[in-house]
Order: sequence, then C-alpha cells, then structure tokens
Amino acid sequence: MSTAFKLLIDGLAAPLELAHPGVTVYRNRRRPVSQSESKAIFVRLAGSQRQPDAPLGATDWETLVEVEAAARATSGAQDPADAVDDMVASCWATLLAAPLGLPDVTDIDSAPDLRWEFDALETPLASATFRLVVRHRTQANTLTPWSA
Repeated sequence: MSTAFKLLIDGLAAPLELAHPGVTVYRNRRRPVSQSESKAIFVRLAGSQRQPDAPLGATDWETLVEVEAAARATSGAQDPADAVDDMVASCWATLLAAPLGLPDVTDIDSAPDLRWEFDALETPLASATFRLVVRHRTQANTLTPWSA
C-alpha cells in the first residue's frame, strides 16, 4: 500500500496532467528538462510536519509541495519569462482555484513565495516554482492514508 504522501503527489499531479495535455508532469524529480522537451511540470514533496492537535485516532500533517513549471523560449531573442508565464498561471489556477476532492486533504494553501530561474542556453529555459502547504490526515501514528 502507498503512503499518504505518495497518494498526495499523485493526486496533485493528476489535475495538472488533465490541464496540460502533451506536457509531461514529473513526480518528485528535479530538472533537467530534456533538450527534446519544450515544457515540463514538476510536482515534488519538499517536507512535512506532524501537527500536534489531531483528533483521537488520527495524525494531521502539513506537507510542503513544490510545483515547478518549466518552458523553453522559442528563440534566444524571446524573454524566457514569457515562455513560462501562462504555464505557471495555469498550474496555480488548477491547484488553488478548483476544488480538488483529494481524499484526506483538509486544506490547500499557497506558501508565500514564487521563484523564477533562468538558464542561459541556445533556447533559454525558464522555470517558475511555487509552494503549496497541504494539510492532510493519516491514521494514528502511521503514514497510512486516513481513508484506507
């Protein structure tokens, strides 16, 4: 059986795959993006803290998840930020604006940062990363999903 954390990442990646057909959504992977890919999305676990006030028989967690959208500029003359701008906005809207219906998730909130990175290549690569704080529940003193 998968842990609650594996199911969480899969549950966050699924709506991104639906919203971005033809773009690979990688789970728990860092760049690099292959030269043959013009766009990619990365969803990865960044850390988790057990919360002290869970109800009897449960364990509550706050898990930090990083979502990174990466895209190549079409030429060296294009502003690399233009290539990733629509993708990061779409990822944000997909994960924060829509009800997700993920089992065991009690809340999703954005962390207070959004970061951009730019790689100087022949066709420049830009990425934008935001963090989500996901509050979710497992069975008491385990990593087993609450709903299992």
